Amino acid sequence: FTLLRDPVDRIVSLYYYRQMDNAEIHNMTLIEFGKTYGDNWHVRMLCDEMSAPITVHHLNVAKEILRRKFLIGLLEEKTETLRRI
Repeated sequence: FTLLRDPVDRIVSLYYYRQMDNAEIHNMTLIEFGKTYGDNWHVRMLCDEMSAPITVHHLNVAKEILRRKFLIGLLEEKTETLRRI
């Protein structure tokens, strides 16, 4: 079982969190931060691809892994997700 967060919400939250203790990030816009740090690490971890650029193929492989091996809920709908399990 896993709860997934909306990727845009996740990167915005990370941006504000990392600004607190990182001067370099503090001076970046959200767009700059997203281009620099917004890589989809969920896809990287599921596909075991930590360095090469992520492609649509990687995304499709990650989706298939999730479909076959996980019961997935959405963090934004946590109450409903927990009710279903």
